[in-house]
Amino acid sequence: MTTSRGTKAKICNRDELARHIAARKRLGQRVVLTNGCFDLLHVGHVSYLEQASREGDCLIVAINSDDSIRSLGKGPDRPLFDESQRTTMLAALESIDYVVVFDESTPHALLETLQPDVLVKGGTYADDEIVGREVVQAYGGEARVLGVTPGVSTTDIVHRLRSEQGEATFAIGSPNETRRKAG
Repeated sequence: MTTSRGTKAKICNRDELARHIAARKRLGQRVVLTNGCFDLLHVGHVSYLEQASREGDCLIVAINSDDSIRSLGKGPDRPLFDESQRTTMLAALESIDYVVVFDESTPHALLETLQPDVLVKGGTYADDEIVGREVVQAYGGEARVLGVTPGVSTTDIVHRLRSEQGEATFAIGSPNETRRKAG
């Protein structure tokens, strides 16, 4: 569980995070990692992340970079929030110890570097669909699916907002950025 460190102290690059995690493992702490876009933080995410934090002593949230999200085909106006905003919002949650951004389409390289004890994903996945499961199991870690908050998903929220907004501007960017809904 996280201490009262500031939000910025929780946001690390891969090398910094590897040093922090090595120190925690030397202390015998159980390290948990989850990954995803976390593009529009909602109550389902908060509940899931609290559940994930109870799986160990340290929770890492690895988020896809903006370029990675675009390469995954989430849509022309995604991400809604840029990676700086997403990392800051996630780091503000008490249940999270560290946040890291990864550029690849999968977390494989990050998992190989950090070697968390547990890789968790939300209940929309089956065990055999967890990307990175084989990497974690190869070094003796475990992968598991946690519960999900029914009826709450980023995709559903985005679709609902789009239908309510019509062709109006729909994107949430940094204050210096304006994006228009593709139409």
